[in-house]
Amino acid sequence: MFNIVVYRTWGSRSRASSLQAKPVARRTSAAIRAIAFHVAAIVGGFCLSAFMASDSSALQFSGSGVGEIPDGLGGGIEGGCNAATEGAALAVSFAVEGLAAPITNIGVRLSFDPPHTYVGDLHVVLAAPDGVRSAPIFGDTGNSGDGDDSSDVRGPYAFSDSLSGDWWGAAAAADEAVEIPSGEYRATSDGLTQAVSLLAAFGNLSPVQANGRWTLTIADDCIGDTGSVSAAALVINESLPVSLQSFSVD
Repeated sequence: MFNIVVYRTWGSRSRASSLQAKPVARRTSAAIRAIAFHVAAIVGGFCLSAFMASDSSALQFSGSGVGEIPDGLGGGIEGGCNAATEGAALAVSFAVEGLAAPITNIGVRLSFDPPHTYVGDLHVVLAAPDGVRSAPIFGDTGNSGDGDDSSDVRGPYAFSDSLSGDWWGAAAAADEAVEIPSGEYRATSDGLTQAVSLLAAFGNLSPVQANGRWTLTIADDCIGDTGSVSAAALVINESLPVSLQSFSVD
């Protein structure tokens, strides 16, 4: 293992980041995963509707307002992209109604198409209807002081306390410009590897407080890498893990 400096250019943007060379076997497996996913997407019409909750007691709400994520404003060098350089956030909303019991489990499902390049640019936050209670889903992935993770995101992805996937680990295992594998992950702090409990953030909401318009904001903090949110869902009180339980084809 040794340290190398990798320069990645997107349009006028050039980044230098200190990355650790990865074994050929890992690079090969990442490539195979990426190829397999693309084949499935082409053949099966892969979409977020594949996230069908098998628990009939769960409440699932589709997001409205999906679309292109406005590009960030930060410069093309490391350290030039931060919270102050975020572009206008894409706001996806969920109209929650019919919740009659306290929240016992909550999760987010998310897909990007076209995929967003350079996951380290993105900051994703879920907010309750009161606009006060919020929790990060992920953000500033791979932040090391020398740069963020250069993997891409497509999905679909599921995030919930009941899941065990390591988001930062999956990003680190993917090569530069390779998509983070579709899967089930814990939400993580913005800029940190530590897991975030969505239930701790929202579990104390009463049904009256939880019914209403939830918002998922997706912001980009650096210019040059773009993508779109193609589908999103909020799932509340699913007794089974909020996960990729089944798939459907168009």
